[in-house]
Amino acid sequence: MSRASRRLDAPYGPAFWAKYVLFFCVVGLASFIPFIAAGKSFIWSVDGAFQHYNAFIYIGCWIRQLVSGLLPGRSFAIPMWKWSIGYGGDVITTLAYYGIADPFTWISAFFPVRYSEAGYELSILIRLFCAGAGFIIFARLMGARARGALCGAIAYAYCGFAMLMCLRHPFFADALVWLPLVLAGMERVLRGGSPVPYMVTATLAAASNFYFFYMVALLAILYGLFRGWDLFRPSIRALSLSALRVLLYSVIGVLAAAIVFLPAAMALLGSGRGGNGYEFSFFMTPGEYLSLLASPVTYRQLYGPNFYNGVSPVVFFGAVSALLTRRGDAWARRLLILEGIFLLLPAVSYAFNGLSYVSYRWTFGLVFLACYLFARTADDLFDLDARREILVSVFACVYAVCCGIASCWLDTGFPAGALVPVVFLIVVLPSHKLRSTSKASPRTAALCVFTAAGIILNSWVQLSVPGRYSLERFMYDGQGRSELYGRYFSAASSIADDDFYRVETADSPNSDVSTNFPLTSGLSSTAGYWSIMPGENAGFMMDNSAYTSEIDRNRGLQSRSWLLPLAGARYFVTWENRRDAVPAGYRFARSKSVRVMGNRRTAYLYRTDNALPLGYTYSSFVDESDWRKMSFARRQQVMLQAAVVSSADFKAASESAGATLPEASAASSGTALPEVSSASSGTSLKFSDRTLSMTPLSTKGCELSGNKIVAAKENAEITFACSAPAGRELCLQILGLEFKASSGLGDEIAGLRASSGGLNSAMSKYYESGATYTSGRTDYFMNMFTSERERKRVTLRLDTPGTYTFRSMSLVSQGISSIPELVRQRSAARLTNVRRGTNTVRGTVKAPAARVLAFSIPYSEGWSLTIDGKPQRLIRVNGMYMGTVIPKGLHSVALSYRTPYLVEGALFSADGILLIILTAVRWKRKRKA
Repeated sequence: MSRASRRLDAPYGPAFWAKYVLFFCVVGLASFIPFIAAGKSFIWSVDGAFQHYNAFIYIGCWIRQLVSGLLPGRSFAIPMWKWSIGYGGDVITTLAYYGIADPFTWISAFFPVRYSEAGYELSILIRLFCAGAGFIIFARLMGARARGALCGAIAYAYCGFAMLMCLRHPFFADALVWLPLVLAGMERVLRGGSPVPYMVTATLAAASNFYFFYMVALLAILYGLFRGWDLFRPSIRALSLSALRVLLYSVIGVLAAAIVFLPAAMALLGSGRGGNGYEFSFFMTPGEYLSLLASPVTYRQLYGPNFYNGVSPVVFFGAVSALLTRRGDAWARRLLILEGIFLLLPAVSYAFNGLSYVSYRWTFGLVFLACYLFARTADDLFDLDARREILVSVFACVYAVCCGIASCWLDTGFPAGALVPVVFLIVVLPSHKLRSTSKASPRTAALCVFTAAGIILNSWVQLSVPGRYSLERFMYDGQGRSELYGRYFSAASSIADDDFYRVETADSPNSDVSTNFPLTSGLSSTAGYWSIMPGENAGFMMDNSAYTSEIDRNRGLQSRSWLLPLAGARYFVTWENRRDAVPAGYRFARSKSVRVMGNRRTAYLYRTDNALPLGYTYSSFVDESDWRKMSFARRQQVMLQAAVVSSADFKAASESAGATLPEASAASSGTALPEVSSASSGTSLKFSDRTLSMTPLSTKGCELSGNKIVAAKENAEITFACSAPAGRELCLQILGLEFKASSGLGDEIAGLRASSGGLNSAMSKYYESGATYTSGRTDYFMNMFTSERERKRVTLRLDTPGTYTFRSMSLVSQGISSIPELVRQRSAARLTNVRRGTNTVRGTVKAPAARVLAFSIPYSEGWSLTIDGKPQRLIRVNGMYMGTVIPKGLHSVALSYRTPYLVEGALFSADGILLIILTAVRWKRKRKA
């Protein structure tokens, strides 16, 4: 090592790292005092409880199961299919987003369920610690002085992105960890050093989380362009060769992570997630631009969706000072300016979020650059000449005044952090004694105190402000586990049923935990809210208007009597005996009282015989294109009478099986056909839906004129007079709905609820085209259940002021008495002797003639089927389920599952790891030579 290198490394010895550990702990402890005082955990009551903490527990169990399979006398198998992920889903691709291959999540394996909350919180703190450590590694490599790197690392580890996003979504902190390490590895490659650290960090980043790896990769490309230009601009040839080397090593790194990255990426491309109807403006509103002023010095979300780039105010001041005085690395200043311009253009954030919707999560890159410039130029703050002192002082004062004006205009509250640079100027800069060269320099103390004060101030203010991200939205210690294992699970856990079944839960504003509770309980349900869900599931919900809010946030089937049998929903669970949410045909089974966070609560369980088994059969089919031309009411009725399939797929499966089936056709006797009361004869479909007349009776807070409703206030209502017969399911259908909020913000959400006879539909949401989670939905079919009495009135409630226009609004009544007979017909030739193993399903079926064998399993390319030992083609049935065609006779059926692209990914990973090893050996020999 050269003398210059030794001089650089000396300040970063053990004493420095001890200071970092101490500083990290002190600032963290002070910042989290509100949590400690309130007895709160880091489990956010929204996504944190039913997604992240839930997944953390399961991944720990999954890892322990893998390890136990390696013990003598055990059979090793990788669980790749989980029946309790929504309707059933792939373990690896679903949980890749939540860290199934993330080293920081693997800590879950050491924490049994009883201690899982402690492990969950520890994993967050370790991530933040490693983020700061990674920052130090990069800053040291780039020649930053120790005191600047120390303060920059703490500011980076406890930035607004960490304190708002990472506390609520732990694996988001991976972005903070891998960005500086990937850039440090790339820097070594650009300087002609060993590429091994770069390839290894690229592998870990790609495997840990594909979503943030995408953003890290884009930021790394920008870094490579700007940094490479600084290093090689006299020689285009040298720049091109370096770019090719970086590209080659990047490919190798991603290749090594392909065993997880490839299946997850392919699953994402085929998922239902995305803004199908999302529209955005290329520029934000003046108010949003104005709110941007205070955002960098506060942890509050004042600008744009998911914009949390706030840092300790003195760090922001130091970064701006570097820009104004042209000190610090030229590449970093230019890149900071470019990303600042990106910040003003929503289209860039749309691209950074994978062309899904506008999100500013990528701005952790801005935080990194600000902290880096501060680390590189921190000492320069004490050595400014008079002209530069005036320049930065004027900026600090003008900035504070502008923040005050903006806060008054937008009524957001003045960001106290805007005054920190002014205080720093008044207290610190005039004291030229801080230019001391003594070993215990006051400069370090001053930087540390102001950095820590800004972090703690921002944290306390954010946690105290009421709202979605405040302290009140985090769960108490022990509440997370209590919620997952004590709510709906308390009643459903005692189900004694050896046959296949699913559980439907009541959809309500407080049902977030119930959405994903089956993952850890092992039950199968009709609900699921995971980031990656199969596109077929989303398509089914859209085709039947069976979801209430986001297309990927499925809270069940709205208790729809015709859809529940297809899901095999034999049980229904509701909280506090919500009888208005119990579907027709379900009878009370049992209740169970549990204590949840000191309160005694009761869950009620209901059971029905109108649920289809895991495998059932049809004697005819309907072409999918014809099915989509039908109304919502008829679509769901068809699926209990004939298999809905693509004609092309069905033909191929029939030829493979050597069997043919007739195509079903609807009778053409008007729109109100007689209800099916016996077996369907031949291939004729029968329907029981009727369109009822409805007359406006009264309004409250709104006006109805033709096909337009103008709601002047929240929770406006329109009541219609009608005559709805008893014993039939009643639904309000709205087609072609368009909504424009009175606020004019362009991202509002409208809630719609229909009620009749004391029975309320689930709350359905309409998202404006510019709203973050819009899916382009305009058609609604809201279930008001079945009543034993005739209903005379229907009320539509609109919870958001604005203008609602629609193509048509109608009241649909549909009979349900034929459902038991149709279920019996489908179950007559069913899959029997069913045995479900790890990734397998086996059984037998006896068909009296050629049949469509349908499974209550979501369609996935990962499933393969054999009939009597011979491979048979699987096709998509009824939109989201899968099935096949079987000939007459008794048949042995075997299904097996393997994560799509897992084998290909494993082969790519083996190649990538081998290339990394060969590269490491080559560089080791090169150093010796």
